Amino acid sequence: MEEPYITNDYASAGLKWWYSNNDTSQAFTDPNQYLVRKGTNDYGGNKLPSNSQIEWRDSNNQPIDKKNVGRTPGVFNNKIHVTFPDGTTTDVPTQFIVKPHAPKITNKLVEGKEQQDIHVEKAAPNQKVYLYENGVKIKEATADSNGQVTFRNVTLKNNAEYKAQTVIENQPRYTDRNGVEKTTVESDYSNTVRATNIDKTGPVVTAGDNGQINLTVGQPANVHLSASDVTTGNSGMRTLTYDASRSTGTTLDRTNPSFNGVLTASRAVKNNDNSMSTTLTGTPNKVGLYENVKVIATDTLGNTTEKIVKVAVKPAPPTIGTNLDSRVGQRVDVVVNVGTGIPDNSTVTLQGPNNTSYTGTVRGGKQRLPYHLYSVVRM
Repeated sequence: MEEPYITNDYASAGLKWWYSNNDTSQAFTDPNQYLVRKGTNDYGGNKLPSNSQIEWRDSNNQPIDKKNVGRTPGVFNNKIHVTFPDGTTTDVPTQFIVKPHAPKITNKLVEGKEQQDIHVEKAAPNQKVYLYENGVKIKEATADSNGQVTFRNVTLKNNAEYKAQTVIENQPRYTDRNGVEKTTVESDYSNTVRATNIDKTGPVVTAGDNGQINLTVGQPANVHLSASDVTTGNSGMRTLTYDASRSTGTTLDRTNPSFNGVLTASRAVKNNDNSMSTTLTGTPNKVGLYENVKVIATDTLGNTTEKIVKVAVKPAPPTIGTNLDSRVGQRVDVVVNVGTGIPDNSTVTLQGPNNTSYTGTVRGGKQRLPYHLYSVVRM
């Protein structure tokens, strides 16, 4: 109980009360009502000689203000100290087992999210609070001076019920109504909250390498794409972001849309099934720079999927730079133009008839191959 000291609060707490000065807001726990007439259970009327003095004392024989007896949760081995008119005294032992208020879980759980905070109020200040999942204790924490505590990042189970309880620990030993010896006093359970539709699965990410990355994410999600050049070691790890918090879930942050000039992303598209798609296309003048593209997709509940795709930027078709007209039967050096962007020492193969082939290496964007021309050359 808390101030003011109202009779109804004492009655609700199960205490035997009275009040002073005809004022029901000056109530107290009445020690006289905890005494009975000898040989009876009658606690009414006069039980002590006239002019006897009666007061509460604690286990150390120190007086206790009668208005505070039974107001603090825990186990209290108090006594009623009686002083008779002749100056003699006697002590009547009592034991108060005071339950804390039932705490209250004040936040609602977000549907689908696996890890969430659970906030508890109205616990006993500076006392332990237990958190239960389907009746089994999973966490404990200490309430602050205002009787509040937050259980952080609780891993929820689908359709599980969660409730809290204040527990006063390290109390004097007592026997409860069921005959069980205990050293703790527990409150009633709080209200119950239920976790529903818990989703632990990240978005489904598919990607195909056909000179492009055709990327599809199976639900609205934040998607981060980053590329590194395996030839040079790093192309700046440019990142493209699709923001699921926007209205369509597919808005593209295009601050660095070209992956350092190697890959270019198309605008994201939201499909009828709520998946989202984009295409990364290799730039022809960067042929030979294979890109490791990392796709990290995070759905609105925080579940993450990561996929790494290697995409090769396809070269433009080479051309034969040597005129082969009227050269049948002659041995000819054939020049193949491979275009810009093909690194020196890259390999080019010239295919001839009857499964013949000639291989050479690129120098300055060209390749010269000695070839005995029997018929039409294919590349």
